[in-house]
Amino acid sequence: TVRNFRKESETSSIFCVGLAKAVKLLHVTKVPNKTRCSILNINNGRNCITIWVQERTNGKSPATHFKVACENCQKSRTSKKTLSSVKNYRLNRLKPGIYCDFTSEPGAAWTLIESFAFNNRKLDAFRIHPFSVNAPVNDKTPNWHLYRMSFAQMKFLRSQSTHWRATCSFYTKTPYIYSDYARANFADFDLLSFTGYDVCKKMEYVNIRGHQCVDCTATWFAVVKTYSTHIDSSFSSCQFLPKGSVSSEDNFGYYGTTTNKFRCSSSPKATTNWWIGLQ
Repeated sequence: TVRNFRKESETSSIFCVGLAKAVKLLHVTKVPNKTRCSILNINNGRNCITIWVQERTNGKSPATHFKVACENCQKSRTSKKTLSSVKNYRLNRLKPGIYCDFTSEPGAAWTLIESFAFNNRKLDAFRIHPFSVNAPVNDKTPNWHLYRMSFAQMKFLRSQSTHWRATCSFYTKTPYIYSDYARANFADFDLLSFTGYDVCKKMEYVNIRGHQCVDCTATWFAVVKTYSTHIDSSFSSCQFLPKGSVSSEDNFGYYGTTTNKFRCSSSPKATTNWWIGLQ
C-alpha cells in the first residue's frame, strides 16, 4: 500500500540496499518539487521508506533530473520501467549523496562505496588504506574517478547487506559486467574487517582477464598503511590461478604492478569500482 504524498523531515534514515525489490521495478512518477513519497518495502514488509530517485543516463553519473518513485509495490513487479540510481539518501544520520545500481544484476541492489580512475591510483586512500581504515574522499559527492565513502557509511551499509563486489569501468556499460569482476558473501569474507597478506578468501565468483572460478578461494592482500585491498593474481597459494599474470600483478586495487589486459588498469581513465549490496 502506498501512503499519501507528504513532506518528510530531513532526518529520515534511508538506504538503497534495502530497496532491492521495493524500487527495482517501480514506475517513475513525477510529483511536485520538495514532496516525498513513502512506499512499502516488499523485501520484509516493514516500515515505508522515503526515497528520492533519479534515472541513470549514459555518460552521466549521477544524473541531474530528479523524480520521485511512488507506486503500489505489488504493481511494481510487473512494471516495465526500472530505476538504477538513487541519490540524496540519509545514511544513519549522515547526509551524503550515494549511487545505487538496481539493474546490472537482477534481484540485487548495489551501493557504490569507492571508485577511482587508474591515474588516481597513487592517492593514499586507494593505495595504502584497506577498507578497515576510515579514508573518505569526496564522500558527499559520488563520482567514478575520485570517491570513497567514510568507514561509518560503509559500516552502516554493511549492517543492511549480504554481499560485496568489485567491478571495472562500470559506467561504460560493457555488455558483460562479469569480465574482471569479484563478488563475495560477507559471511565468508568481510571486506570491512579484513587485513592480511597472501590470504585465501572464499569467493562466490571471480574473473580476471577472462579466467574465472566459482565458489573458490583467491589470494587477497590488505595491510594498513601498506596495501589497499586487492588480489595479486601472480600468487599461487589459493584455488584461483588465472593464467598469464605478470609478476606481482595487482588487481582491483593497490596497482604497484599492472597489465593493460586487466580492464581496471587498461588506461589512465579506467576505473575500479567497489560496491556493497543485497542479493
